[in-house]
Amino acid sequence: MKLRFLDKLQIALSLLPWLWLILFFSYALRVSISIGRLVEYDNPQSGDFPFHFKLVNQLFEVVGYAFFIYLILLIILELFKIDYHKTSSRIWLSGNILILLLFVIDPFGLFKWYVD
Repeated sequence: MKLRFLDKLQIALSLLPWLWLILFFSYALRVSISIGRLVEYDNPQSGDFPFHFKLVNQLFEVVGYAFFIYLILLIILELFKIDYHKTSSRIWLSGNILILLLFVIDPFGLFKWYVD
C-alpha cells in the first residue's frame, strides 16, 4: 500500500507530541543524573544545560503549531470526505492529552521546574 502525501503528513504530525515528551523526559533525566538527584523547582535552573534546553523549547513550539495544522488537516479531510488513518488521530490526541494532563497534574514537579 502506497502512502499519499496527506497520510505521511498526518503520521508525522501525530508523532510530534510523543517525540516532545520523550525529549523532555530525557532532558529531565539527563539533568537529574548530572546533579545526582531529581530536579526541583528553581534548583538547578532549567536553562543551565543550553543545547538540550533549546532543543526541547524549539520542539515544544513546533508541537504547538503542529496542533493547529493537524486540526486544519482533519477538518479538510472530513470536509472533502477524504479517507484517512483513524489510528494517527488517536495517537495525536493521546499525545496532546498526555502533555496537557502532565502540565496540569505535574506529579514530580518537572514541568514547574522546566517552565521556571
